[in-house]
Amino acid sequence: MKTVILIRHAKSDWGFEGLEDIDRPLTEKGYRDANKMRDLLINKVPQIDRIISSPAVRAYTTAAIFARKYEYDATKIKLLASIYHSPMQRYIEAIHQFDNSDHVVLIFGHNPGITDLCCHISDHEFENVATCGIVAIKFDINDWQNVANQSGELLFYEYPKHIV
Repeated sequence: MKTVILIRHAKSDWGFEGLEDIDRPLTEKGYRDANKMRDLLINKVPQIDRIISSPAVRAYTTAAIFARKYEYDATKIKLLASIYHSPMQRYIEAIHQFDNSDHVVLIFGHNPGITDLCCHISDHEFENVATCGIVAIKFDINDWQNVANQSGELLFYEYPKHIV
């Protein structure tokens, strides 16, 4: 059994003129949402094996907030440039490279790739994964190479506006 938890980065700040897209930080709301969603996730999924993130500041910062609660060393978060503003196929290629000893993996990334991936690998249709939205998908497999079109079962989808 394998579970991938896809998390879109929290709300980012567009207010810095001249700042490259990859360097945009989180807003205060982004920090609040990330902390709220992190607490929700640890109650639903108390153990994880690996954290993967886009190298964008907003994605890595969101990942680090989750890592802290899981007591996961933030320096061990694997940064994958291939998923920074990439199509769904890049995420699938990354998943196929996961170590089979890992059973629960968190991926922090961006839209539209995250939403497209959720639609592609799960048994559920998504219009849009919200910022800091969490989509957990379970696979009845032993090898990450077997993640394929609609092969996963949606466990849950949570997002900040849905949590009071």
